Amino acid sequence: MFETSNQLIQASAITYPDGLDSRPWFRAGEHVVFVNMDEAVVRGEDHERTSWRTQHGLGWVRVERRGELLYVSGRQVVLHIEHDQETTPVSGFVMARRLQQKHVLGFRVLSALTANPYMIPASWKQDRKGRPYWLFFWGEGFVDPVEQYVRYLAWDEGTDRWVVRERRLSAYWGGFDPALMLDQPLCS
Repeated sequence: MFETSNQLIQASAITYPDGLDSRPWFRAGEHVVFVNMDEAVVRGEDHERTSWRTQHGLGWVRVERRGELLYVSGRQVVLHIEHDQETTPVSGFVMARRLQQKHVLGFRVLSALTANPYMIPASWKQDRKGRPYWLFFWGEGFVDPVEQYVRYLAWDEGTDRWVVRERRLSAYWGGFDPALMLDQPLCS
């Protein structure tokens, strides 16, 4: 439908200064959402935080669900587990360093998915062994005066819905804690 930001802006009912729409995302079809990767990251509700490792300069991206697969601007989203993560828990600080140059998804995509939960593939609820996944969005993290955090998405069987939580980087990541990333880079 919309392949470039110019087509997207022309199709939008309202245009804002500098030609950017101020919304963080909008639905463009039954299984399509556009996400503004340049939108400001929301701060924590309970206390002031600053973000780290922010993604910017990508403009609008198309997030699309095709069957049980999710795509961002034509690149497939994959659940990535580091090679030693299955057998040995890995520190969050080590994970952050390892994933720094990879094409991980961030909070803006997480926000759009949680607002449109039908976009989230059901296969993301648990791994092949039946363990619930905690799907990490390493594109942004948050810092408060004491700790650094990264947000994740998980299926809550008790409430029968997707929930967003966060984990301190001083914790450890195991085999059911994949990073959501793209199989190819997005060009900025």
